[in-house]
Amino acid sequence: MIGVVDGELYGVWFGSRRGQDGPDTPWLLEQPVPFDPSVPDSWSDLRNSSGPAVIVARPGDQIAVSECPVITAQGEVRHGYRALPTEDGVLMFGLPVSGPCVSFRTIRDGTTGDPHILNGGPQVSDPWVDAEILAASTKALGEPDTDLARNTLSLFTSSLGLDQGDLDLAVLWAGEASAPGLVLTATLPTGAVALVGTCGDSEFSVLRLMEFHPAGTDPDDLLAVMSCPNLSQGSAGLDVDHLVLIGPVGTSSFVFDEPSGTEPRTTAGSPRTLIVSGPRVAAIAEFTALDPNGNALATAGPGTVEAIGP
Repeated sequence: MIGVVDGELYGVWFGSRRGQDGPDTPWLLEQPVPFDPSVPDSWSDLRNSSGPAVIVARPGDQIAVSECPVITAQGEVRHGYRALPTEDGVLMFGLPVSGPCVSFRTIRDGTTGDPHILNGGPQVSDPWVDAEILAASTKALGEPDTDLARNTLSLFTSSLGLDQGDLDLAVLWAGEASAPGLVLTATLPTGAVALVGTCGDSEFSVLRLMEFHPAGTDPDDLLAVMSCPNLSQGSAGLDVDHLVLIGPVGTSSFVFDEPSGTEPRTTAGSPRTLIVSGPRVAAIAEFTALDPNGNALATAGPGTVEAIGP
């Protein structure tokens, strides 16, 4: 359903819960959110691995759906999109087992649009993951928060359709930037190595870093750079005002161009980590980690989230 609130379009999904209220009783599935009629919308029940999914585009649009992306041994993200039949721009289908990371894109007048992840209800995390990740956190620079660790792994594994038990995990950093944060490494079944990071707390976490490196990469040699927004402004104010740097083993300092107004500060007890704050930190393009003799160990730009590449 679409309506106008204070002069702006908002959309909301309704559904019914069979066996509880009958198929004719509508339920509000989510709170109203801003709606862009040029962008397709979707809903799925992510709590049910074989539940229904609905994608609404424009009449005449084709909709191509991909199951979870595959991360190759080279660290490349690959999708397998296939067009499914629609009726007046609407597609209904049953989710595969890997439902939470299904993505889709539209083909309109011969032009392929950007990929989108299915919207949907909350997922259920495996509770054992807390103990698993904390047991693997021998490299951690700080004490990981168990709820944030669980949320981080849930966001990561659901976006790729991975089984948490198939990952070799290690926490690189846990601490406080603009909000509590966590950065971990995960070696995938293909051997590729992922850097994953979130900012937030047990109730609201934002995936801010997810990049992939080829098989054989030693996580101890990586320079991780994670941007954290000012979550105190709410979801509407996700401007980056903190950067977290975690250098390779042996890092003693970092070098980068410092825009005016930035405030670098070393995390207590660890020269491998640095938090840079200020209104212009997003303008910093490159960082280099140095050893005690001033030799460069690694260079990296701000981290990105690569999960749903085309």
